[in-house]
Amino acid sequence: TTNKNISFLAELDKFDKPNFEMAIYSAAVTKFSEFLNWNWKPNESIIKIHGSGDLLFNEDTRLKEGNFSWSSGYSMNIEDKNYKVKLKNKGETSFHQIQYDRSFAVKTKKKNLVFNKHRRFDIDKISHPAMVSDQIGYDLALTLGLLIPEHKLVLSSTNDRQAQLRQFVASIDEQILRHSNRMPADIYELKMTSKRLDTSIAAKFRNGFYSPNSWVKSSYNNHFERDSNDPLRKLLLLFSQIKSGDDKAKNKFLSMINIKKFSSFILYNHIIQSAHQDNKHNTIMYYDPWRQKFEPIVSDQMAWHRIFGESRFQYIPKTVSIMEYSTTVSLNNELLNYLKNLPMVQKQIQLLWNERRDSIYKIREKYPYYQKFIEDNLPPI
Repeated sequence: TTNKNISFLAELDKFDKPNFEMAIYSAAVTKFSEFLNWNWKPNESIIKIHGSGDLLFNEDTRLKEGNFSWSSGYSMNIEDKNYKVKLKNKGETSFHQIQYDRSFAVKTKKKNLVFNKHRRFDIDKISHPAMVSDQIGYDLALTLGLLIPEHKLVLSSTNDRQAQLRQFVASIDEQILRHSNRMPADIYELKMTSKRLDTSIAAKFRNGFYSPNSWVKSSYNNHFERDSNDPLRKLLLLFSQIKSGDDKAKNKFLSMINIKKFSSFILYNHIIQSAHQDNKHNTIMYYDPWRQKFEPIVSDQMAWHRIFGESRFQYIPKTVSIMEYSTTVSLNNELLNYLKNLPMVQKQIQLLWNERRDSIYKIREKYPYYQKFIEDNLPPI
């Protein structure tokens, strides 16, 4: 059930234990989706994708750079309505290439929007247990008032093969702002991996907080030039001045930060035990031109994964308190690590926990096992 054409990948260790385990996991989800108890029922009909198999399955193609560009000639059927779509392969690492099925980026025309008026979105295979845990994480992010893309678990079939569980995640663009009643404006994404990885830079200097050139825009304020990044440039300049010992820059820097939202985000990362939005990728920020402040956006959470425990069992090592976590555990993110050590942020985290604790616990009604690991591992302050 794994990719049959991986022998050409000399750098891929086909007997690497994590890759092998995840290939088995992905295969199990593919084969037994209808028998697994996911504690949920999909609200939508099966998403049916039709088109050339060369893009849809690893077994049919050798994945080269050309396979990661947009390809036309595909259709998506949802509740007997057909949409013409373009697809693009996702996942260029050996972990993704060993999997039997592909994850797709999907886009359609503006006049032919899908689901909740989305033009671009992802249909991801469940290649890792953390992707199931992510659904709990998304609900938790909503409870904490954070910006997140629309998401859901869906059933999807490709070329009339057996339907399987997949994850629908909307693209982070203007639509996420419209759905959240935010003014459409700049969204900055930190990207220093994959094709944007500069191997000429020593690893210790691959840090997106050193330069605005490490960031890309996925949405922009049309009152300014699309390539303008003045708010981000100003924020990073002030941050660098603070790190150099310039205390005068601190107040100006904090005036550009939505303290409540970033405090919520730090608390959120503590609960899901994630350090995946780091100095190199997945860090995404929205700049609110009305308030002139930055706000974090949740993306690619990898909830309860690796660094803090084994996500297949949703295990979290016990912590004494949220406050201790916020001052001792690194989030692998210079901005978040700086903020979480500020007394004003620690106070806000405590207020948020006291205010939202009951709502956080109530998520157990949807996810039965959630109650146990929250109560075992997040004792009240």
